[in-house]
Amino acid sequence: TCPATAAAEVASEPKVMGRDARAAVVATPKGDITTTSVLHELLNLERIDSLIFRGSTQKVSWKRVFGGQTIAQALMAAFRTLEHTKPAHSLHAYFLRAGDASKPIVYSVEKAREGRSYSVRRVTATQEGKTILVLSASFHIPEDECAAVHQSRMPRVLSPQESMKAGANIQSDFNGRQLGKGKVRVPPPVEMWLAPPAAAAAVTFLDRRGGTWEGKGPINRGRRQSYWMRNTETGPADDIGFQQCAIAYMSDWGLGGTSLKQHRIGTERKIHQMASIDHSIWFHAPPFNSMEWLLYDVRSPRAAGSRGFCVGRMFTESGIHVATVSQEIMIRLAPIRQSRKKPAVKNSSSRQLSLDVRSKL
Repeated sequence: TCPATAAAEVASEPKVMGRDARAAVVATPKGDITTTSVLHELLNLERIDSLIFRGSTQKVSWKRVFGGQTIAQALMAAFRTLEHTKPAHSLHAYFLRAGDASKPIVYSVEKAREGRSYSVRRVTATQEGKTILVLSASFHIPEDECAAVHQSRMPRVLSPQESMKAGANIQSDFNGRQLGKGKVRVPPPVEMWLAPPAAAAAVTFLDRRGGTWEGKGPINRGRRQSYWMRNTETGPADDIGFQQCAIAYMSDWGLGGTSLKQHRIGTERKIHQMASIDHSIWFHAPPFNSMEWLLYDVRSPRAAGSRGFCVGRMFTESGIHVATVSQEIMIRLAPIRQSRKKPAVKNSSSRQLSLDVRSKL
């Protein structure tokens, strides 16, 4: 069986109370746990039958199941049915309905193929009898003999330490204003920092709303964002199943929103409705460690028809391209209504000038 199945169960810990625990607690059949074991508990699926599993849900502020969680759990369910250890090389998922974060999710696995080199699994995730996600995952024993190898170049960005320092300096310079923080606010166990271009070493200001770095670097990077991210929980570094599921969980952060970056959200338009439609991952170069820094370079090459398309590449800090992610999201925007109140006339002379102009038309 897959070594991921040997993950030890995490002991239940006291429930986190208060508003600061908005995404810290996981609802499980065994009770609530704290952020120190969120990912471990999410991936510790309960086996109901040989091909049926049940997973807990992470409570988040928006009350719906986080898409990355569903993908990670579905992939783990597929791992748990393999006859021999094989790393996943790709997965493709469709989100069909929003999941309820207060209820567990049942994962049913179908063995589509069991070969010596490749295995394929289809997973259906349901809540109360309704399908919320379908996922297909393919697994492949690595083959190194006479293999053709090439990869894309890692973008030139500041290192994780330099990015955190730049973000901290910006925060200090602007007295802790939310606009100036380089750290991306996401629930544990993920830690994310914006990664500015290497040419922007002398960054003076970070505009989070417009997504631009201003200083000596580029003024606007267009439909592109880069992040340093990692899993802050300790875990089995040599368990490829756990590590790939952790990457699947992390990959849903900072992806779809990139397609909105240049569309003046909050000034001219507002988001009426937004939801993930599908999500795909290609794992290129196992093994890797989700607890070490990974660069997530995301671009949005196209948005049309109320859909936005994004592609993300993941690199190790040493520059190895380990995964590629794609996602399409539904985007329905609405214009922000401007005030129709006419400006008040300041004095009689300006009012007379206005009357004179209208009389000449």
